Amino acid sequence: AGPVVLLAIVLAGCGSSSESSSSESSGGSTAASEGSGSSPAEGGAGAKVSYISPVAAEPGQQQINVGLKRGAEELGWSENVLDSALSSSKQVSNIETAISQGDNAIASWTLEPAAAAGAYEKAQAAGIPVIGMNSVGQGVSTTVWWQYEKCEQGGPETQNAEFIAKSHPHAKVIMLGFDAAESTKEQSECFAKEAKAAGLD
Repeated sequence: AGPVVLLAIVLAGCGSSSESSSSESSGGSTAASEGSGSSPAEGGAGAKVSYISPVAAEPGQQQINVGLKRGAEELGWSENVLDSALSSSKQVSNIETAISQGDNAIASWTLEPAAAAGAYEKAQAAGIPVIGMNSVGQGVSTTVWWQYEKCEQGGPETQNAEFIAKSHPHAKVIMLGFDAAESTKEQSECFAKEAKAAGLD
């Protein structure tokens, strides 16, 4: 329920509209529990949040939806998942829907940062923080990162490349990527870089 914890932290911080990118805070559970007696705008019971999913039918996304639902129930929030169905224009429409229904916070896995930027800034102007799921960009308040989405030395993509290189040195590797979401494209590029470093073709 990482996005819910970070939503609670941001709401408890009065929804700062400053643009930044950071990892999930380890102290999130404390901030969430401290907000339980506050108003909806401060992240207490009664807050309304939406998650703008890039494609709600995907199994990994469904796990996020379950986590959001469970986390919201624990905090006494109402939650909503809006499916963008891999359409950046639909994602923009969903963000505007979340704004118009008076949400206290929005979490979003961005398909195209440039397309979503204007809608995110509208949310910020309305005092609604935008939490990026593995996504950064204009109008995003802060970001929750999954480890495998981070391109770091010794990380999952390095380990994948090294495992293949150990099993099949100098192998030719076919990589099946998914470029619809910028974050997924970056993950593919990270593996390609690590594969080359490991001596793979």
